[in-house]
Amino acid sequence: MVALLVSGRVCRVSDLIHCQDVVERILRDGTTLGDVEVYIERCTLDDIEKAGLWMLAWAHQDQSTQLRLAKEMLALVSSVSKVA
Repeated sequence: MVALLVSGRVCRVSDLIHCQDVVERILRDGTTLGDVEVYIERCTLDDIEKAGLWMLAWAHQDQSTQLRLAKEMLALVSSVSKVA
């Protein structure tokens, strides 16, 4: 839990909500998706919560970036499958 001072009162915010707020702020600041991923990996959250944050970051990417990254991932998976 993270404690925040709001209007003179201490409020507790869940780690997930805190991390979500940070992800949204750093995306607005123009942080690269790679750097956002590094931040998400360092969060002390469950894998499913990290997946949700990654989806949030993904949704902030423009369509051409999403398409490029999806094709890169498919190429990577394809090359790994051929080795196995």
